[in-house]
Amino acid sequence: MGMGRKTEGFSLIETVVAMSLLAVIVTALLAAASGSRNQLRILQQMEQLSDQGAEMAQEGMGEPTGRELRIRFREEGEESGTEQEPESRENWPEEVLQEYEVRAEKENRAFVVWYYQ
Repeated sequence: MGMGRKTEGFSLIETVVAMSLLAVIVTALLAAASGSRNQLRILQQMEQLSDQGAEMAQEGMGEPTGRELRIRFREEGEESGTEQEPESRENWPEEVLQEYEVRAEKENRAFVVWYYQ
């Protein structure tokens, strides 16, 4: 009796399977959106800390690290590609800069800026 009769629509099993697949897809999308939102929040915090650290460095705040940067200036007219004798390099004008460290912290995150003065 029921074999020759064709019904329209979906069976209960097809509906349950479709709803289950839809639930899995929605859950995955919500998890991805939540992770993206969290990453965006962290990125914004790091940007704020970077700006704060840069401002502190411009104001001359920070602790000396004990390291220094030595810059030697080549005399005008000397070619950069030529090999110099070590004694002549020692006579080049030199500037020594001290390294300072500025730390900006917020909510268990830290941003460090090093600058030379």
